[in-house]
Amino acid sequence: MKKSFGKKLLAALLSTLLLGTLYGILGGIGSESDQMATDNVGAIPVVILFGGIGNFTYGLLVSILSDYVSRKVMRYRFLTAGFIHITFGALTILVIGWLGYFALCAAILFFIMDEWLHYKNHEWNVKALPIQCLLLILLTVGAWQLMQVYNWNEEETNNTYLIPEGYEGTIITFYNLPGEPTLTKRDGETIIPVVKKQLLALKGTELHDYGITLTSTKEMTMGLINNSYFYINEQGERTPIKQNCIHPSGGGSFIKDSGQEVPFESIQITANDCGEKFFLNGTERFDIQRREIMNYWQNLLY
Repeated sequence: MKKSFGKKLLAALLSTLLLGTLYGILGGIGSESDQMATDNVGAIPVVILFGGIGNFTYGLLVSILSDYVSRKVMRYRFLTAGFIHITFGALTILVIGWLGYFALCAAILFFIMDEWLHYKNHEWNVKALPIQCLLLILLTVGAWQLMQVYNWNEEETNNTYLIPEGYEGTIITFYNLPGEPTLTKRDGETIIPVVKKQLLALKGTELHDYGITLTSTKEMTMGLINNSYFYINEQGERTPIKQNCIHPSGGGSFIKDSGQEVPFESIQITANDCGEKFFLNGTERFDIQRREIMNYWQNLLY
């Protein structure tokens, strides 16, 4: 019994360290700039700290419950144990919000480490193992999707972008910048006025111009994307832009030297390449422009 519990403590430790390591690696790969990659690496100790707290408390209790229940259905022990870990990991979204995604990842890693450490102590239904693994993968995907539905169920973004007439390219909105104007709301819509600027690093290219909004509004609205986009001329007249001319290219945040977090979100807009392909994937040249914009503004804001 003591030996088994010791292995569970080891599983909690290994899964916590692996969670932090994967966060650093995947965060670095998906970073918009070298500085953001550095920030993600710097956040690893925080992920390990809070992941460890969860694993050594809630995770251990769930794992003990999993052992108790799964022993009663030995033929499906592996599937039952995985189901319990994944389910209880996903349920944390009801309490800790979006951090529940980290909890789900931690639960899966805990389960894998625990099974590996107790490999010789378990009876295995080798023939059924592949199908049970497949079912657990499908369960994980389903749990992730349900968490997103729950997270977005009551929230919509409801942003209205006012974009200089004729502009094509990347638009980035930086939030939580003291001294900048707040975003105004009209009839439930948040107005995002886009300003066209020029980037020295891209001078002489068609990507020289870019769109940006700086605001002291602390956070971007999270939820199901329900935005409107308009070109606006010098007289203030608006022209609607079709949704398939817009590619939502994601967002995130970075930490300034002062410790202040700066959230951001970006979109791509085209006038000539509208369609499903652009809406889903955007275009590589605007991706390049986005990286240059992020490098410039992160260096400036730090």
